Parts: sequence; structure tokens; C-alpha cells
Amino acid sequence: MCMGLISIGYNFAPLYFGKFFQKTGLLIMLLSTTIPFLAFANVLRTQYLIPKEMDKVYIKSVSLGAIVNLVFNFIFIPKLSRIGATIGTILAEISVMVYQTVAVRK
Repeated sequence: MCMGLISIGYNFAPLYFGKFFQKTGLLIMLLSTTIPFLAFANVLRTQYLIPKEMDKVYIKSVSLGAIVNLVFNFIFIPKLSRIGATIGTILAEISVMVYQTVAVRK
């Protein structure tokens, strides 16, 4: 799905939404890179964290993701606007996945 969205994102946005959404294609392509991280974290969450009642790890990972997103949004949005928000979201998803992976590695 990630590769599919990357391959069609630039042309899909103006075709589906109209010519005023040309810049949205790049955002679709960038945000699609979060799909593998979301999928991996979702598997860890639903297959391990929730059945093992590791709610603290889950809540900490979600909180970490929110904090990472907030910090990087403050850094990148003034300089890069919508691309900065996208970078913050990508980094937040990576941080959630990494935290959950480290927490369940034992």
C-alpha cells in the first residue's frame, strides 16, 4: 500500500481532488511512508501489548508519539509549513513503533 500510494500520489491528488490540490500529492507520498510503521506498531499492540495487559507501555508510546509530534511541529512548521507537519507526523509514528518494539523485546 505504501509503495502504491507513493507511485500514484503525485498524479492522484489533482485527478481526484482537482488542480488546486497539486501540492497534496507530495503530502500523500510522504505520509504513505508511515504505513509500515503504523502496521508494525498495530501488530505489536493488538497481538502482544493488549493481550498481555501492558497498558502502561501502550499509553507511554501514545504519549511519546504526541510529544514527539508536538516538538517537531514547533521546530519544522515555521520553516517548512505543511512539509514540516508531515515530517513531524512521520517521526512521531517511528517513535511510537520503536518504543513499543523496545518495550516488548524481552
